[in-house]
Amino acid sequence: MGVRLIWLTFQARVSKKLDTRLGMHMAAYEDNLLIEELDIIARVLEIWNTTWVGKYPKALRRDEVLLRFEGNKLPIPGSDILLLADFYRLHTTGANKEIYVPKTRKVPGGSKNSHTLTLELLIELDAYTDRIEDTDTTTSLRKSTKRKADTDAMSAPVGKQPRNTSNPFPKSSFVRAPSSASANVNTTETISLVLADVHTDAATGSVEITWPAVKKTVVAKLEVDKMMSGQTKHVYRLFMDGTTYVAKRFFNIGGDGAPGRRVSPSQNYQNLYQEVCRAIQGQWFLDEFYKLVRQRDIEVDMSFRFVRPLLAKEVIDDLGSFSLASGVSQADIDSDSEPDKAGAYWLIEPRRAASVRRWSGTMSHPVVAGQKGATMSVLAHFIYGYSNSELVAADLQSTIAGTDTGTVADVIFDIMTHTPDGCVLIYHNFLTMLHDTDVNATRRNSGVGDHGQEGIDAFIEQHECNYLCKEMGLVTEGGGSDGD
Repeated sequence: MGVRLIWLTFQARVSKKLDTRLGMHMAAYEDNLLIEELDIIARVLEIWNTTWVGKYPKALRRDEVLLRFEGNKLPIPGSDILLLADFYRLHTTGANKEIYVPKTRKVPGGSKNSHTLTLELLIELDAYTDRIEDTDTTTSLRKSTKRKADTDAMSAPVGKQPRNTSNPFPKSSFVRAPSSASANVNTTETISLVLADVHTDAATGSVEITWPAVKKTVVAKLEVDKMMSGQTKHVYRLFMDGTTYVAKRFFNIGGDGAPGRRVSPSQNYQNLYQEVCRAIQGQWFLDEFYKLVRQRDIEVDMSFRFVRPLLAKEVIDDLGSFSLASGVSQADIDSDSEPDKAGAYWLIEPRRAASVRRWSGTMSHPVVAGQKGATMSVLAHFIYGYSNSELVAADLQSTIAGTDTGTVADVIFDIMTHTPDGCVLIYHNFLTMLHDTDVNATRRNSGVGDHGQEGIDAFIEQHECNYLCKEMGLVTEGGGSDGD
């Protein structure tokens, strides 16, 4: 499905009444962008403030309005940082539709197929008056609203401002702009991708990643310039099947891939492979954890899930070249020490909100308050115990995202793990935590950030069992973690 346009209508609410003088704002937005990136509320305020400042000394600011649905209904918590498509689906499907979609509301243009949401911005007069009363204005909005609580906010008078006769201009370093400039446009290139097949053994949690025998390619558009960079990976926007994704590749893996040393194509592939395995296996542990808490009727936060990334490989013909964003040339392939793993590989994930909640670090396991923090702490303890003390989950972080079922989830991503001696078994195409004596099995670390026994010891020393650990029976008689 391609990109849709979603119509949003906004009205202003002051106290218990709609303020009709600011008018109704209506506009259509593409649904494949984040609400915070679209900055929709700022756009609405920019229009409304042309009327607002005709009565008041200062314009409304973003932190002085709250997003509401028609009738002053609160949006579903956390949904205001989602993709617009997820925000729309979350409030217009299932039982939520009866709450948030007025039956009598006409859609723009009268089309039955239009997608529309009727919203309000609640103006917080107390916050606004606290700010403007610090100025020289002689009229208090607060007093005005106390005298007539339900009076239209636009009717309050504003006194004259004293004239400032001092020089209003600070020293300037003004430089006149050039007569012409090139537009800052992030260009894209069209690429063909093959997606790996990923399967999980329901009994053991082992992950199998294979490449299809018959290559079914997917066409995508990849931005040439980086969207951002972390400590280990570059991140690019990728557009595929009408949806915005992020595509990641490694540029720093420590050791031979330390800053200043180039990460080879096969090293990038191996570490992307391991990251996919960690995420998929993390979901297996989480499913087992949730299954157990349901059986024991233990109350935990049930909103968490692990991201399910895609592992993709660029496909080119004999005369073609890899994407500029991949940084891979044919010379890199020819000189790679593991040519069978050399290529332009990507880890692809749905684009998420920018705000991130961190629950632990690579070598730190703090106590985080609240039910979500307690849930993530007991999950880490559960993973350590359920893996027979073979695995510690670290660098746990999550962000809000919409789901296909019309709910909001805390999506865990970029997880790191610590394993004994900094290694796990890689058996053919399997990443498994099970012991294996097969001579074909080789031992390698579980990916970037695996500190081996040192990382495991850090968890044992720092983890503080909370009430959920005790309810799940993960605490020994001595009070420490099982496996201590």
